[in-house]
Amino acid sequence: MFEYQKENGILYKIRITKNGTVVKAATPEYYTKVSTNQTSIPADGQTEATITAEIYNYLDEPQTEWEGDIIFEVEGQEQTVSTTNGQAEITFSSEEPGDFTIKTNVPQMCNGEVVIHAT
Repeated sequence: MFEYQKENGILYKIRITKNGTVVKAATPEYYTKVSTNQTSIPADGQTEATITAEIYNYLDEPQTEWEGDIIFEVEGQEQTVSTTNGQAEITFSSEEPGDFTIKTNVPQMCNGEVVIHAT
């Protein structure tokens, strides 16, 4: 079980071990939860998967009031999308078969990813 504590504007995750040692680590206040409507698509260049990134806080609560940009990264290419109600979307298609990792890159957040398999 973890507890959280803010000190001087920094969020800490705190855990007490079985022997009573207090372990304290700085942790981001927000994270991106990344999902897709399709994990597998044909490699036809036309069929699209929608990738959604949503902002959550450390208590796992959606942050619909969060405003800012989410950077999606696919195969080294970045696409910046502004959020609406704490979320952003992109679409992905491929003419080449393979596994493609799509991840978010938002500074000072824990970032998420999904893998799309194109066949």
